[in-house]
Amino acid sequence: MTLFIIILISLAAWGAYILFRYKSVESDAYEIFNALKGERFDYARLGQESFVAIYRKVHNPFAHVVNFCATITALIALPVIFFFSTWIYNFIWNATGQISDLDEGFAPWLFAVSILCILGLIGIGAIFARLYHLNRPKSLEDEIKIQLEGNSTS
Repeated sequence: MTLFIIILISLAAWGAYILFRYKSVESDAYEIFNALKGERFDYARLGQESFVAIYRKVHNPFAHVVNFCATITALIALPVIFFFSTWIYNFIWNATGQISDLDEGFAPWLFAVSILCILGLIGIGAIFARLYHLNRPKSLEDEIKIQLEGNSTS
């Protein structure tokens, strides 16, 4: 029960941090625009609202959100992964003649089920990593350049 409470408190703190980052990124964008609009011609040419939208897109905590969702998914899916890992091991154990030294509860069973659970968690991590890398924004300078090139052609 203590571990469950610690996990919930950690997830709540992590969620609060993500919300804080979402709230603070817009004020940071206004401050940076106002500080650099005289020095950077492209910032002034872009305009304050467009710069803030691009800054928010580039510096939002998207990576934290993806990691948070991956953690929640892994915590929820781990019992299911354990069930299927045990089922796979028992299927193989039954197919190979039910050797008594490889029965449930012994070290080979624990090792095999642990490896299968780890592979399941790696699969969840790979799916969320792919999701992140397909949707991550470019750098601030590249996004500004794309926006300016789009404005000049229209």
